[in-house]
Amino acid sequence: SRWSGRQRGGKRRFCLGLVALGVFLAYFFTSSGGLESGDAVLRYQTAKSWLAGQGGALPASLGWHGGAVLPDGRIYSFYGPLQSVLMVPFLLAARAVPAPSGDASVAETFTIALGLFPLLSTAVILLLFLALRRLGRSARASLLASLGIAFASLFWHYARTGQEESLVAFGYALWLYGAARLVSGGRLAVTLMALGGLVAFA
Repeated sequence: SRWSGRQRGGKRRFCLGLVALGVFLAYFFTSSGGLESGDAVLRYQTAKSWLAGQGGALPASLGWHGGAVLPDGRIYSFYGPLQSVLMVPFLLAARAVPAPSGDASVAETFTIALGLFPLLSTAVILLLFLALRRLGRSARASLLASLGIAFASLFWHYARTGQEESLVAFGYALWLYGAARLVSGGRLAVTLMALGGLVAFA
């Protein structure tokens, strides 16, 4: 009946939500709470520069850590802007809460490491699971494959350090989910595939 179908659908969504929450908490509790790579620091400094009205120009001390130095001496990151864009709302959230210490950067990097990175990485695993289900794989096989990538591969390392790999993985996962919807006749399939490509590009 229609009612029993809704119950099964609600139960599946609830179970999927529990799995997503478990993946998020695993990434959350294994995070160092800080930025572990120079790549993430450059993106963080770029986001701070935007909020300070400096157009993305970086401090002079970062010139030899992956920055592109212009003839007039200004320094910019040569990484794509997307991760810095994603950091901005987390920076604003961190600044909205009074910091107990004088160094605001501690609270800002803490918020990014424990908010943005686990959320982004959890979205990758969730999209992968949904794509596999759309491609006709069983719930058990889709779950095992997704959890295998989440915790039995190098993705776990990148999921908690916020390097470019987790962001690129999000683009691929979004594209794959769109492709799976295209095969199964779902809506917005090409739009999702295009968004996945834009994520990788940006």
